[in-house]
Amino acid sequence: MRARCEQQPENDLYQAALLLLEASQRHILRYAVLAEQQAERCPDARRRQELLTIAANSRHNAQHKPQTFWQACQLFWYMNIILQYESNASSLSLGRFDQYMLPFYQTSLTQGDDPAFLKELLESLWVKCNDIVLLRSTSSARYFAGFPTGYTALLGGLTESGRSAVNVLSFLCLDAYQSVQLPQPNLACALTR
Repeated sequence: MRARCEQQPENDLYQAALLLLEASQRHILRYAVLAEQQAERCPDARRRQELLTIAANSRHNAQHKPQTFWQACQLFWYMNIILQYESNASSLSLGRFDQYMLPFYQTSLTQGDDPAFLKELLESLWVKCNDIVLLRSTSSARYFAGFPTGYTALLGGLTESGRSAVNVLSFLCLDAYQSVQLPQPNLACALTR
């Protein structure tokens, strides 16, 4: 992006995109610092290591594409927070979550991560989808019954070649949703014949 901005300095879209990317990187790095500070004060060794991993993942994600499911879940959530800051969105589509997160899930399995731990990460992500509650007008609050921001994830559907796109992560998303039993995210399943 930086190269495009240098090639076309008059292009406002590129300049705005670069500004957003750099701000997002700084924001993610603030989470790394916070996790490191919490790790320093944490008496529990297991939680301390978890916080250090969160910090390392954040530092990686600020500059690079995620490699593991944990890194991908963290970056996914950071980007949702940034979208909330930018637009105060009351509804966000998580898109075809099981499709774009599958490569990271498979990599983590290949690297020996415990499937139960990966499910726990997904459950944590589903819980986070219930964290953001917008301040609404009285009439809006009555209509939405006090529910948090609306997230919708689409599962299944078809691949580009017309084959079923249902995969192991599609089912894990459903299992995690059943385990968490919270209203968000809304899960939409694209059925095929």
